[in-house]
Amino acid sequence: MEEVPDEEASSAHAADAPTSQAAAQMHDNHFQCRHSHSPTSSTPDDTETWNFDFGNELPDLDCDDLERDRDTDLANEVIEAPEIADEDGLATFAQFLSDAQEEARSAERQREKGSKRPKHYTQNSGKSKYRHRKRAEDLASKGYKSVFEFMEVMKKRRVDTAAQAVETAGVNDSMDEPSGSSADESEGSENEVGSPKVDAQPSLPDCMDPVNIAHVRLRELLEGLEDPSPESGADRALNQLNYTHFPSLRRALASLTIKSKDKKLDVFFRARITAMVGALNLYLDSELSYTWHEASMIVSKSQGHGSYRARSIRSWIHAFLTSKKLPLHRYGQYHSSILHDEDFASAIKLFLQSLAAKDGHFTAQHLVNYVASPEIQEKLEEASVHKLPFRSGQRVGG
Repeated sequence: MEEVPDEEASSAHAADAPTSQAAAQMHDNHFQCRHSHSPTSSTPDDTETWNFDFGNELPDLDCDDLERDRDTDLANEVIEAPEIADEDGLATFAQFLSDAQEEARSAERQREKGSKRPKHYTQNSGKSKYRHRKRAEDLASKGYKSVFEFMEVMKKRRVDTAAQAVETAGVNDSMDEPSGSSADESEGSENEVGSPKVDAQPSLPDCMDPVNIAHVRLRELLEGLEDPSPESGADRALNQLNYTHFPSLRRALASLTIKSKDKKLDVFFRARITAMVGALNLYLDSELSYTWHEASMIVSKSQGHGSYRARSIRSWIHAFLTSKKLPLHRYGQYHSSILHDEDFASAIKLFLQSLAAKDGHFTAQHLVNYVASPEIQEKLEEASVHKLPFRSGQRVGG
């Protein structure tokens, strides 16, 4: 992760309230729970005063949530395109996201034009009003009174009953008679003006809106946006946001847009930031109604990836909103591997060959289990000890 520098924050952003030290410390503790394949992160600058002002609506993730989110089955991940590694590929990816968003807007306008339905309702629609009016006319033609007429009749009955009870209050032997007659009257009035239960015709959902199939490119991109994987901690946090947080999200989008055009950063890093920008653009578009899952899936599929990359994009966005950190990568950096040891490399090859001969195939999980076995772990420990500048031998007494 990389922190957004102060010089990118405008004066309007700098006027926001600073993040509390306790919250910043919680963010630091959260990102200390790292895994070997997770992006690196830098410590936040205490002088940073740009706050996206999400309050308690965007909580941190604890280590348990991170552990559950990292243990993702990568076998279902389908990578149809390589990672972006040059300026031309990055420019093509950014332009494709812009074109896809514009096509989505056009399709949404065409759908609304064909359906003739308003985007927002402040009262019942004209169709609902017509249906209610038609139902009232049908009941009136059968002799039933409307709800308002029924309430007026009942109100008049209650007034008459109360007046009759006052007039006969002094006569003890006739106290029950008005009550009984009024009860009979009330019952009669209910039978007279009360409408029996009428099964209303259910209104059919307006699901026959014409769909513009001209945008084949967008339609193929939007197919299968559902993500059957369980909701992660970052998803739960992002789903708590609503329209009141849009100003803060737009400020974050502006900052990410600036970072995505910074030529000092490597292309691979900027491609990740561009993916975050694309997801935020789709989510914040007022003409569209994409969720975090759908927006991230569109960006992921446009780059040739699947649901795992979409979840990574949402995690990157959550990390940036909470701690203003960006997803660094370790590509191009040297990391020692047990494969550099000829003995271990030969043992792994023999193990994989035996699996292929026995089952006809092997998976990454087989290799993980093999390396995590007690026998291999013991050999790794011995190899680590031999690399240390120490010598072992019998202790000489003297």
